[in-house]
Amino acid sequence: MIEKTRLYKTAMNFNFFALVIWFLVGLLYGNILAGFVLCGISACWIIPMTIATKKAKDETFQGIERSHLALAICSMIFIWMISGLLILIAYTMCSKCKQNDTNIMPVWPENPNK
Repeated sequence: MIEKTRLYKTAMNFNFFALVIWFLVGLLYGNILAGFVLCGISACWIIPMTIATKKAKDETFQGIERSHLALAICSMIFIWMISGLLILIAYTMCSKCKQNDTNIMPVWPENPNK
């Protein structure tokens, strides 16, 4: 449980670091306004995913194990590969999540007429 919490917390720190990087990329264009615009646009998806990561970390403290596979994939695509991989590693440490994922995606029985 402590390892999963550390992974979620590190992923949150990488998300905030990504937001700072977007601001600095905007400043490289030589304009403070560009820095705020790029930071604002990227904040539209970085902040909600960071809040979802914090919620996942808080659920770990409460002993609730849920699947955060979609959060990991979206973090890898939209924010940063490192934070998404950390969430994915925390997901693989979840024992109940794998059982819940198989319940969500039903396995169709094979055709007996073959």
